[in-house]
Amino acid sequence: MAHGLQKPDLSGYDLQISKLQTAVEENTKNALLAEQAKKTIEAEIDQASADMSAGVLGADEASADAKKRFDDKLTQINAFLDKAREAKSKISDLETEREKAAKTGATWIVGPGDSLSKIAKEVYGDAHQYMKIFEANKDKIKNPNLIVDGWELKIP
Repeated sequence: MAHGLQKPDLSGYDLQISKLQTAVEENTKNALLAEQAKKTIEAEIDQASADMSAGVLGADEASADAKKRFDDKLTQINAFLDKAREAKSKISDLETEREKAAKTGATWIVGPGDSLSKIAKEVYGDAHQYMKIFEANKDKIKNPNLIVDGWELKIP
């Protein structure tokens, strides 16, 4: 096993976020396409209304059909937008989890010659921060001046 800083594997988060971003893009695109279709149907409704006013036979059935298709298209648009919003919310949650994992998931495998102050200098750039590591690993470390090769320490 390698000694030193071990960073958490965040690739699972990245993959999930990427898939959700694709879902947002696809649902947004589908909503835009459905919106265009809705505009076409609106024009049909307007024409059917004009035909009804002019007394054209069958215009009321055409109008009712167009209104139903319009309502269906509106439902479809809202469903696409809801899916996009849901995916965006999941992305936000995953990004928060990923950030937390990136900050709290690092560990240090103790090697020959390591000390808490040496690890703190390497990780934080300040050897005096060794107490952070000691506090995070009190379950394992009883004396901050005595650590053992092979121990896996949490890096807060």
